[in-house]
Amino acid sequence: MRLLLVKMSSMGDLVHTFPAIDDALRAIEDLEITWLVEEDFVDIAHTHAGVKTVLPICFRRFLAKPLSNRAAFFSQIRALRAMRFDQVLDAQGLIKSGFISRLSGCAIRNGLDSNSAREGLAALFYTHVHTVSRAEHAIDRTRRLFASALHYPLPEPLPGTHAIPAVSAESVLCATSAESTVNVDTGKPYAVFLHGTTWQNKRWPVTFWQELASTSIQAGYTVKIPAGNPEELSRAERITSDTGDCQILDRVPLARLVQICARASFVVSVDTGLGHLAGALGVPVVGLYGPTNSVLTGIRGTRVKNLQADFACAPCMQRKCAYAGEVHRNGQAVIPACFSMLTPEVVWHEVQRCLEGVPEEC
Repeated sequence: MRLLLVKMSSMGDLVHTFPAIDDALRAIEDLEITWLVEEDFVDIAHTHAGVKTVLPICFRRFLAKPLSNRAAFFSQIRALRAMRFDQVLDAQGLIKSGFISRLSGCAIRNGLDSNSAREGLAALFYTHVHTVSRAEHAIDRTRRLFASALHYPLPEPLPGTHAIPAVSAESVLCATSAESTVNVDTGKPYAVFLHGTTWQNKRWPVTFWQELASTSIQAGYTVKIPAGNPEELSRAERITSDTGDCQILDRVPLARLVQICARASFVVSVDTGLGHLAGALGVPVVGLYGPTNSVLTGIRGTRVKNLQADFACAPCMQRKCAYAGEVHRNGQAVIPACFSMLTPEVVWHEVQRCLEGVPEEC
């Protein structure tokens, strides 16, 4: 069976799909999966060895500048329709992904029903809809959707961890090793701090990152800090302003960042896609959760610990903090306030536990 998988973004959402792909390939002997993703995330989709083909789509570019990108977008749609799939499975549940599923021209289109999808109107684009509880982790929801759409029994209970197959991960490392001048092999162990996220509310305070960097350096680690845009670069420069052995990774290609994270001694991450990928690669990861819910979108992996802020209004699931009061630490206000519960000392303690191989309880 030739299946078109539609899950175009974001990076974390793509990583959450890997276990469902594993399930489907084990259950259906002749399954061939073609994955349609946003062009910026092609390398991420390629990390799963079971995916036969990865197709890029420039949907974001098309929405931003329709006139200048319409030729490229409709050329990709024509190529998509020419491939003639047996079924489409939209695992994203958004209007845009449902729309693309419909444009594929496939007669059998699977997706979440209006009560299960993130955007209920997406269900209008499908010929077959499926009910999946919204109270489960994103990984488990996706696995249930695949099993329902493709008609195979799902193993119970669902395992709480998943690692990308080693061969697949190594293929990405080899393929990208010559594409960047960033020196990964520093001769000493290193940590990666993933501080960047689109939600203002999910950002761990800069002063906390500074303290954690100092502690990590004193313990013998170099600290690498990615910066993908000017705002992240400014934050990375503030984090490193009073510390020694740090390296800012300014606008390093995504595939190269995957390589860097894969070889790290440990990663500390806010709720962001690259953190989810690091966990799936088997790297020790501590995830920092304030306004978002680690039960629903926590990082998973064999050596992962998610820290959820124990605060009155957390998780609020809001992009901007609405807490009316102030919480201070060492004379400085902590913003967002919920992160006052996740101090650098708490995080460093969990880093050590992850390095010792203490499993996460997810």
